[in-house]
Amino acid sequence: MREYHFYFLDHQSQIQSTKIAHCADDLAALEFAQKLKAPADIEVWQSTRLVTRINAKGDNVPKERGAA
Repeated sequence: MREYHFYFLDHQSQIQSTKIAHCADDLAALEFAQKLKAPADIEVWQSTRLVTRINAKGDNVPKERGAA
């Protein structure tokens, strides 16, 4: 299991809170993030790598930043 960080963003893309979860892989982390309820976007990170960004509707958003 890998440690993933889920960053809850506000409407200006500033981090408002964080949740940490252990998931088997990126797909499991994506499914976990889609179940979280947030008023704005959630970024999913595994270590220093941006996995994805989920909008408030639970849809993937194309990566806006290059992953490390």
